[in-house]
Amino acid sequence: MQATERESHESAVATESASATKDASDEGVRSEKAAPIRLRLESRSRELVARLPGTAALLWFGLTALIAGVPSTLIPSPGFDPSWQAGIGFAVSDNLRFGQDIVFNYGPWGFLDWPQHVSRTQAALGFLFGMAAVLALYWVVYLCVRPRWSGGVAGVIAFAVTVASAPAGPGGRLVYAGLLLTLLTLHDRFTRRIDTWRDAVPVVLLTAVGTLLLQVKFSEGVVLLALAGLVAVSVASVRQLIRGVGRALATFVVTFLVLWVGAGQRITDIVPWVRGSQEISSGYQEALAIEQGEFAFGYLTAGFLALVVGFLALRLAVRHKTVATAGIVVVSAVMLAFGFKHGFTRHDPAHEVSFFLAAGFLIVGFTTWVGRPAVALAAAAAAFLMAPSSLANYDPFLARNQWRTGIELLINNDYRLTSVEAGRARARDTYQLPESIVSELRGRPVHVDPMELTLPWAYSLDWHPVPVFQTFSAYTPYLDQLNAEALIEAPADQVVLQEATLGIDNRNIRWDTPRYLLALACNYRVGARAERWTVLHHSLNRCSAPETTVSQPVTAGTPVLVPQVGTGEMLVARYRPEPSSMLASLVHLGLKDWSPIEVGADDRTFRLPEALTDGPLLVSLPAELAWQAPFDAFQYRQLTFNRAGTVEFQVIKVQ
Repeated sequence: MQATERESHESAVATESASATKDASDEGVRSEKAAPIRLRLESRSRELVARLPGTAALLWFGLTALIAGVPSTLIPSPGFDPSWQAGIGFAVSDNLRFGQDIVFNYGPWGFLDWPQHVSRTQAALGFLFGMAAVLALYWVVYLCVRPRWSGGVAGVIAFAVTVASAPAGPGGRLVYAGLLLTLLTLHDRFTRRIDTWRDAVPVVLLTAVGTLLLQVKFSEGVVLLALAGLVAVSVASVRQLIRGVGRALATFVVTFLVLWVGAGQRITDIVPWVRGSQEISSGYQEALAIEQGEFAFGYLTAGFLALVVGFLALRLAVRHKTVATAGIVVVSAVMLAFGFKHGFTRHDPAHEVSFFLAAGFLIVGFTTWVGRPAVALAAAAAAFLMAPSSLANYDPFLARNQWRTGIELLINNDYRLTSVEAGRARARDTYQLPESIVSELRGRPVHVDPMELTLPWAYSLDWHPVPVFQTFSAYTPYLDQLNAEALIEAPADQVVLQEATLGIDNRNIRWDTPRYLLALACNYRVGARAERWTVLHHSLNRCSAPETTVSQPVTAGTPVLVPQVGTGEMLVARYRPEPSSMLASLVHLGLKDWSPIEVGADDRTFRLPEALTDGPLLVSLPAELAWQAPFDAFQYRQLTFNRAGTVEFQVIKVQ
């Protein structure tokens, strides 16, 4: 009996021991399975903590917002650039239709990039947009450099480069923030190599902001959407590719329609607006390809930075051979091309900043990847030193004064109204428009030719512009024809106030947008005149169809005699240059046209956009159609072309 009890007890102990051993074994297995997950979570937690901003970073951000996020104090004013910048806001305030009434490379939200006190709403939204751009750029720079440096040092770097990017404006800052977010996303995919919900965030965010920028400034929106597309396709599997592209397309369509309709625009105007914006962007590359000032140093510095960026990108791609590093090469090429087109097409110190900022932010983004981040940061510093025109961008006292004025304009309505009225008075003092002309303009739709869009605002006139409202920006036949048709189809009481001025960039103002000028000469009659101003009233067409009199080949540098015409006849020329070689065309397309068309008219030589060489170019204007210089009666004696081709002269009879 005792033996039986002993055996039973031993059996129970053995069973309990076996059960405990099994439990311990199962716990060990679970622990082994959980270990990799725990390690990954700990690693991600450490990385997240490392990137969280500390007190120093927050203080530097506050200083950045103070200096770089100032509200606008701009009030519309006369001049070449101030007029088109204010004109975007005027178009929105007057409920003009983008794509029909207005065709420009800025869209219905373009006033966000150049907020002026056309209205309080525009100024307030512009302030919020600018502050958001500063916030985004600062923190993305901080996230790029924080893993390599302390929070305080990372804050200083983010402050310095964000303030240095002031010439880019809010839209440009968002492009560079998008660039850095793209590089961070590719680096994140390279280190994780797994598909999670986090992969959706950069694609959706870049696409949404890029779509907004498309309706702010067309070219900046295109480049940011290109970066969003690169993030969407830089994945390791077809499943991820389909997901990424689907997210991008859905985000683009929804965001575009919401913004377009929210701006009070019509769905039917989307296609003509996109077409017109594309025409202006592409035409700009050829029409304004010019070198101004001391340009050699800019090219040398740009070449050095391009080599640095290319070396870093290709080294990463060759060393790692992944989709993410291949994406780095494509991103670098896209941004360098964007910077070069913006910075060196119309090449002067103010424009070349675009390239140096693009190169600088690319190198800042590479600090996450390279083994010697300090060397990369030194190269980036060389790029950013080329950007600011002075240390005034870093002046906290100047920023303080701008905050004082900007906030007062936003909050104090009496102060704002007084300031705006003072701005109108200053503009009127500049224009010096006689009362006789003002009275002739009142009560009629007014277009101001060629560029002073602030004038109708200064005199409280009814602004009714042609679609490309600064006419020299109609760089292509399509844009030129839009303006010509707008003049012809304008209301019967339409008037054009033309200022006697010279062409820009050594272009002949008699040939700027030739179809538009022909429509103006034939369909408008002279009204009041005073000093440099002439009023032209819409009337019936007084010109016959053109008839060809002479068509002949021309050789480069050989003068061509202009045929004589009789009284009451106008002569126009159509020049068709021989096409450039394939190599030259590729250089022009990829980089810049360093050999523009030049046409000599008697003793002067002018640049002529190649897209507009078919004219019809005015070479003779009779007294019956003339108004004031440079559109007084004239006839050129000879023309000289710098490229071989064919020239055709046509006579138009004045009825």
